[in-house]
Amino acid sequence: MAAGLTPQVVVVPSHPDWKECDRGLHIPKDHSFSNAAALPHGETLGLGVRSRVLHLSSYAIDVSIGDYLTTLLAGGCVCIPSETDRKERLGDYMVQSGVNFAILTPSVSRLLSPEDVSALEVLCLIGEPMAKSDVLRWAGRTKLVNTYGPVECSAISMVQSHITISSEPGDIGFATGCACWVTHQDDPEILLRPEETSELLIEGPIVGRHYLNEPEQSAAVFVRLPAWLREVRPEGYTGRLCRTGDLVLREPDSSLRYIGRRGNQIKVNGQRVELGEVGGSQPHVDGEVMEHLRSDLPQYMIPGAFVELESIPLTTTGNADRRRLRQVYKVGCYRKHSMKQQSLAAMEARLQQIVSKTLGLPHQSVYMNESFADLGGDSIRA
Repeated sequence: MAAGLTPQVVVVPSHPDWKECDRGLHIPKDHSFSNAAALPHGETLGLGVRSRVLHLSSYAIDVSIGDYLTTLLAGGCVCIPSETDRKERLGDYMVQSGVNFAILTPSVSRLLSPEDVSALEVLCLIGEPMAKSDVLRWAGRTKLVNTYGPVECSAISMVQSHITISSEPGDIGFATGCACWVTHQDDPEILLRPEETSELLIEGPIVGRHYLNEPEQSAAVFVRLPAWLREVRPEGYTGRLCRTGDLVLREPDSSLRYIGRRGNQIKVNGQRVELGEVGGSQPHVDGEVMEHLRSDLPQYMIPGAFVELESIPLTTTGNADRRRLRQVYKVGCYRKHSMKQQSLAAMEARLQQIVSKTLGLPHQSVYMNESFADLGGDSIRA
């Protein structure tokens, strides 16, 4: 500031810095983000004056702000590719620009080959669950870091910076810039013991203020301190917790393992299925996917239908576009149904009716070349 000038506005770290749109709900979110909140994860990730950071994240999400704000606070250089470089020659751009640090979604990282970006020293994965294939692809060739951060908390809440070939892909490590608690998924007043799976709650300066003009949803996500936490916080403390909706398991070493979203748990034939576990079990497998799934998952978690894709469609934020995938699935199932129509002998038609009635399926969806187990049957129903 020039000498003799007096600032007209007093700015303090608690003032809100920006508003952003929640990429899942399209609800504007009034979020306070301070320098103090930006520094911890930068230090944890090892950002410094040597860092040349790829700025690839969409400006619609908070990770993009962390890309440049945290980098500049650490004295690093932000490398911003053109739209052409982003879409057509990302690997070449990274090499030519000397990029040695990148924060990418797993889906985007799979578009790159470690051999083509050999100067990359640190790769942080965020935004989607890391798969075992990502560990096998990158660990040992660069420093692979698994990070976690819900959109309601900017920008990174958990970091596991010691990923090896043998690491579990769900290991999201330890809190950075915040405190993390595991409580009963239906009642934050119940604090769970280690090695119990339930909802992750986040406390600290990185927690957002509220959803703009959405008081009811804000009250459900940004909650006051439970009684058990008020007992250990100073009198007059006004902090809040963010209910992430993510299920985690606290390991014996106090690190957290990501299990999945609450909404991603469904029931199939009376059995609880975690969709993320199904999806994460096969990205590194080519060829006989069904055989691999049978060796990796219980029978009730094996999908009953597959749709072949040349590539996974991505959103503007670099995540797998599940909405478009659902549309592709509907088209694929229609084609599959059309191709598998067949004339049945009397005995086959009778068997088709018995199986469809036993499993509660439309008889048109039961084909003679499919196994009873693949249709959802088990030994009891047989």
